[in-house]
Amino acid sequence: MEGILESKESIIGQVNDIIYHYTENMNNYNEKINNLTEELTTSQKLIHKLSSEINGKDKLLSMNEKTIHDYSMI
Repeated sequence: MEGILESKESIIGQVNDIIYHYTENMNNYNEKINNLTEELTTSQKLIHKLSSEINGKDKLLSMNEKTIHDYSMI
C-alpha cells in the first residue's frame, strides 16, 4: 500500500512539474507575441508617418513643377 501512495505522490509531483513548465512556456510565448506586436505597431506607425511625409513632398514637387511650367508658358 505504501508503494502505491509513493507512486501516486511521484505521479502528482511530475504532473505538477509538467503543468508548471507548460505555464512557464506559455508565459514566455505570450511575452514574445506581445513584444512582436509592439514592434509591428511601431513599424506601422513609422510607415504611416513616412508615407504621409512622402505624399506631402510629392504635392510640393507637383506644385513646383506646375509653377515652373506656368512660368515657362509666359
